[in-house]
Amino acid sequence: MNLQHLLGITFTSALVTLTPAHAGGRYPMYLTKFHGDVQIRLDQPGSHWHTPKLGALDGGTYLLRTGPHSYAHLNRNFRCVDSDSLIRINFDSEASIKVLRGQMSAVDGKRGPSLPDNVR
Repeated sequence: MNLQHLLGITFTSALVTLTPAHAGGRYPMYLTKFHGDVQIRLDQPGSHWHTPKLGALDGGTYLLRTGPHSYAHLNRNFRCVDSDSLIRINFDSEASIKVLRGQMSAVDGKRGPSLPDNVR
């Protein structure tokens, strides 16, 4: 085996090792707590609403909705999706969140200013 071949194998191994396992942007989004009627689905035709599982949200863009007297926490203390709200979690370069209906607040329970509806 020559030196060039050995360097090629080493470089390829390094690339495979350094490739992140998460496919949802630089900042993975986690559902860390929810209470009450909380449902989630992929934002794709044919997908159905279901009760979410705690953990990482990867595999596509999601819609998350909360019913009356319900809430969901994202990334522990990042945000709380308040009751009667609907959000879209986009897996772009920043894992952005768009509020479609309702509002999000701080996880400490203090309601923030109302966020505008972004439904077009």
